[in-house]
Amino acid sequence: MSRLDPEDIFAAVRAIPAGTVITYGDLAQRVGLTRNHARAVGNVLGNRPDNDAWMTTPAEDHDIPWWRVVKADGTMLADQADNSHRWVEWARAVLVSEGVAFTDDGRVASLATTRRHPGGSGTRSSQSKPYREPAPCWRHETIQHSCRDCAASR
Repeated sequence: MSRLDPEDIFAAVRAIPAGTVITYGDLAQRVGLTRNHARAVGNVLGNRPDNDAWMTTPAEDHDIPWWRVVKADGTMLADQADNSHRWVEWARAVLVSEGVAFTDDGRVASLATTRRHPGGSGTRSSQSKPYREPAPCWRHETIQHSCRDCAASR
């Protein structure tokens, strides 16, 4: 496994052609990491040198086209902050102008029904897990798939 090098990640994002998206996990694999490093890749992109430039700079003037990297379900990262919603709308508008289609619920259409793989093989059934119903955590009285505090005692 390779180490997390921001310049490798930035170079890989620069190589994504306009009108194309990639997931954080696929980007991690592209730079020699495992898909489990998706969050770390997202953190690197969130701390890029031109992080606030989207507000004042046209997309074509950006060095790193970060808007082409999305979550595995085809959504964009966003939290409840107003600023977050603004950059998601900005990024979605840029992707639409590049020819990326979205579903009615705001997901990238090509990722809404299948998992994309950098090799282009479509869905990856070898890694899919069977659905299991969430169960109440006996300790915390919440419905969830697993509880980190209780997993060892189950």
